[in-house]
Amino acid sequence: MRGRALDDPVRLRWIMRNRARRETEERAGTLVRHLIEEVWTKDGQPALQVAGVIGRVVDDTFRKHCRVGSLQGGSLGIYVDEPSLVSAMRRRWSSRLVQVMAAQGGCPSANRIVFEYGMYGTTIAEAEAHRTG
Repeated sequence: MRGRALDDPVRLRWIMRNRARRETEERAGTLVRHLIEEVWTKDGQPALQVAGVIGRVVDDTFRKHCRVGSLQGGSLGIYVDEPSLVSAMRRRWSSRLVQVMAAQGGCPSANRIVFEYGMYGTTIAEAEAHRTG
């Protein structure tokens, strides 16, 4: 019966007509972007709080190139917009940010900071605007 289904011209026409067209398929990158945006909207408030706390101690280079990501399982993700700055930011700020977050009351804290290349997350400027506005 299975072999016969492929020989049936009516079934083959139905399959060809109902195949997904390339222009209607969602690319993997687009799908991932939508999932990430959904996570940010669900988890936006803690990221704003953390970015506000971090914004009080970091320098202008950090403000310009880094975005605060999500806080999950005690790890805070920070995205750096230039790959060449990831290790420098990690060396300079990892332990300092853990200390600042632990000392800050009423704010989610992390026991580990993960610096990664990327453009996602909350900027320090967004957190400061949210805090003052």
